[in-house]
Amino acid sequence: MTAQTHSFAASWRLWLGIGVNSLGGPAGQVGVMHAKLVEERKQVTNAEFTGALSFAMVVPGPEAQQLATILGWQVGGAANGLLAGSAFVLPGFATMLVLAITYAQWGDIAWIHGCFTGIQSAVIVLVVAAMVRMARRSITSPALAAIALLAFVAITVFAVPVLAVICLAAVVGVMLARLTSGQALQSDDGTGHGRQVSKQARSAIVTAVLLAGLWIVSIVALSLIVGDGAVAQVATLYARTAVLSFGGAYAAVGVVAQLAVVKYGWITAGQMASGLGLAESTPGPLVLVLEFVAFLAAYQHPGGLPPLVAGCLAAVCGMWAFFIPGTAMALAGAPFVNVLSSRSWLRSGMSGVGAAVVAVIACLALLFAYGTFFEHTTVISSGLLHVSTPDWSTIRWPQVLIALAAALVVWRVQVPTWLLLASSGLAGILLAGIGVLPL
Repeated sequence: MTAQTHSFAASWRLWLGIGVNSLGGPAGQVGVMHAKLVEERKQVTNAEFTGALSFAMVVPGPEAQQLATILGWQVGGAANGLLAGSAFVLPGFATMLVLAITYAQWGDIAWIHGCFTGIQSAVIVLVVAAMVRMARRSITSPALAAIALLAFVAITVFAVPVLAVICLAAVVGVMLARLTSGQALQSDDGTGHGRQVSKQARSAIVTAVLLAGLWIVSIVALSLIVGDGAVAQVATLYARTAVLSFGGAYAAVGVVAQLAVVKYGWITAGQMASGLGLAESTPGPLVLVLEFVAFLAAYQHPGGLPPLVAGCLAAVCGMWAFFIPGTAMALAGAPFVNVLSSRSWLRSGMSGVGAAVVAVIACLALLFAYGTFFEHTTVISSGLLHVSTPDWSTIRWPQVLIALAAALVVWRVQVPTWLLLASSGLAGILLAGIGVLPL
């Protein structure tokens, strides 16, 4: 199959539709793309889809959006790849922006506060469930279990930056593969040969280089124009995270949580948990929680701008800073996905990253639990130690009970994520209505 002349209007409708229907996290989004492009339209072969997915999983950035970009390129070239990646994200971006504005403007209304509080409590359960799923898939040896444990201790006890932990885990993963069997995990793309795409490959690479250059210029220009306010700081943080966020959506969320909540204090852990709950139950990639974080960070620290303007500007600039590097990498790698995704050293490094991401998700769950279940926490700092401990006298029992109920549902009954979060939000509204959840 060669890249085709493709109707951009039809492609726009296709990818907007996929974006609107991409609920259920990365697994659900990948399933929708496979059903549309491989099974229904037969525009991409199963082997090509598998190669694209493998590549998207081993490079930094949001894998679902990168997969959309690569598949768009496979169908219609570089311009269609840009269209596919953008249209896939747009419905979720618009939805999250509306929800962030609603949360910021009216979050102090009792029933809205109760709704978000219920969602926060359930999100902790979802994060723990994600950690368990990731652990079953990623920790397949005592060595990988040791990486996960050491990563958890490094982040929670010594406050080592998440990005540093993930990068170190990648190096250790490669070294372990060489020291044990001498071989790394292999990726079977099922093809044995690549497309004849020399012209399309050149176009994709040139587009990726231009896009990367525009991205760098825009980040620098934003810093010069806006200064050191929250908008520029968010864009800079997201740009750095995008380039180094190996390990999928939860790795990126963990990085931003450690910095935005713990280091910079832009938002609270509870607010970020609310954003994650919204991202879990709305269309689009999970990393759109970062849009929620960007909006609230600037809304609450607007500098000289009106809060609403600062929030919207930060949301747009933050998502531009985060998504563009992944899009450029997806376009540059699209012609070579079968070769790159099968590189043994890359697969080995990702085994170490996978173990570290389990620890990152565990740290994220702990951060959310402290922020949701306790009124106060204490930070103990001594030398290299930097540990947060909860004040058990300030425990919030209503939130704990909502979380326990959500846990019973998650581990006993198969229900859609949106239904679990909606039910938890309703429980929060009811508790707020009877005065159990004060503002």
